[in-house]
Amino acid sequence: MQPRRSSALRTSAGTTLGTSDDRPWFLKNSRWEDSTWILAPTNALEERLPVRLHWDFSVEDGCSFTDARHAPLLQTSKRLIALIRGRSLYTGLPLRPSSVLNFFHTLRLLVRWMDLEGLRRFADLDRPALLQFQHRLSVSPTSRHSTRAASTVQRHLALFNYLYRCRAELGDGLSFDPFPGSNHHEAAGAREGLRRPWPYTPDTVSVVLLQAAVKIVTHDAAHVLQARETYRRVMASAAAPPHSSAPVGRATRALRRAREGTSGVERPVTSVSELVRRIDMLYAACFVVLSYMVGPRVSEILHLHAGCVRRLVGDAAGAP
Repeated sequence: MQPRRSSALRTSAGTTLGTSDDRPWFLKNSRWEDSTWILAPTNALEERLPVRLHWDFSVEDGCSFTDARHAPLLQTSKRLIALIRGRSLYTGLPLRPSSVLNFFHTLRLLVRWMDLEGLRRFADLDRPALLQFQHRLSVSPTSRHSTRAASTVQRHLALFNYLYRCRAELGDGLSFDPFPGSNHHEAAGAREGLRRPWPYTPDTVSVVLLQAAVKIVTHDAAHVLQARETYRRVMASAAAPPHSSAPVGRATRALRRAREGTSGVERPVTSVSELVRRIDMLYAACFVVLSYMVGPRVSEILHLHAGCVRRLVGDAAGAP
């Protein structure tokens, strides 16, 4: 007799998931068996609005996915999302909670369609079933459009790469390559637009740009911020009529006096106009360094606030 396969999943860190007393490393204030998962934040924005995965969504028969009859598929689905959170198929690195949420939305669509078709396991999917699901994705309306764009369909189809390549770890999954000799981009019908490389900055420009940005952040930042405090102190103590240039003159003289007390500064700030320009340069340099070394979205960088960066340890770091 074959031993019964455990519903637990062992992560790369050696943590076994899927048992009733587990709180996986990627969850915060929620447990494996909960109907709602709260993904541990990986940045300040996610701390304010954490990503939540609601497993108790309704399926086609009117029941909830957390009902007992769906228990085997629910456990497999949770293991699938845990795998996706912990490892990207392309980089091998953990995925952001927002990216995991997109995969969860696809999984929810697939589970509902499988319930309608009477399929109980991912292994029940065959190639015709995959094509039927893809067709349904393509023709189903969205909140904004009558059909889904090819770029949206290809994001949904990416889930099947996990179902095929992680089938052994899941104990369920596709028994066939969903995109033989191709990929989910081409399968979605976006052969041209999605295969074009993303715009990029040539190395001859990007290397020089990054070197200059790092130099500004590491060598100029302290002096520029000190000059800004000098300016603020003078302007706060000035009692002058609105639009008067007198406080600006006092601030300029204070900056020049402060320069005399510093040594080793390659480019001291000696005027208010110079201070404005250097602050703009420091902002731009920080943007370049963050973009290159951290890789956040532009919107995430633009929403950063002073004091939002702090060291995270243990579970708060969002890593095993």
